[in-house]
Amino acid sequence: MAWKDACAASDVHGDLGRRIYHVPYGKMARKAHRHSRMLDGLAETEADATFAREVATSLAFPAEVGNVYTGSLYLALASLLHHEAAALEGQRIGLFSYGSGCVAEYFAGRVVSGAGSVAAQLRLDAPLASRRRCTVSEYESIRALDADADSRPLGQHEARDGEVAFAGVEGERRIYVG
Repeated sequence: MAWKDACAASDVHGDLGRRIYHVPYGKMARKAHRHSRMLDGLAETEADATFAREVATSLAFPAEVGNVYTGSLYLALASLLHHEAAALEGQRIGLFSYGSGCVAEYFAGRVVSGAGSVAAQLRLDAPLASRRRCTVSEYESIRALDADADSRPLGQHEARDGEVAFAGVEGERRIYVG
């Protein structure tokens, strides 16, 4: 209900040039966009018709890379800016992210003047283009390096009365004390 109240109180989506979603996979962004636009009052077919213009270019890099979990929203932003930064200068972009089903965040940012030339200089697509296919044994060797990594935090962390503190990682599990 809070979202509908916020939308009723102000024009949350009014002047958004594009919308970006946390994208563990592309179909989720399509469904989120449909639902969001239907909350704006569009019919399902009208909502779907806005997807290509408002969302699609943000999904190019995520489709190449796959799910990067926490970074998914920002990979989508990088994709959008790589493909459209110059055309979007001065426009607002809506960004929607969520975590584990308990929290969601919707915020907006404005593409600043000069973003197009910065995006062109960064050549964000170059690392994707320079990838090479590796064998299963190469992949397993790379993953084995993680097993030897020291993932203990720096320094000691002690919980004070009534507090919980992160104590480290053991067997890929986060350990808390307190």
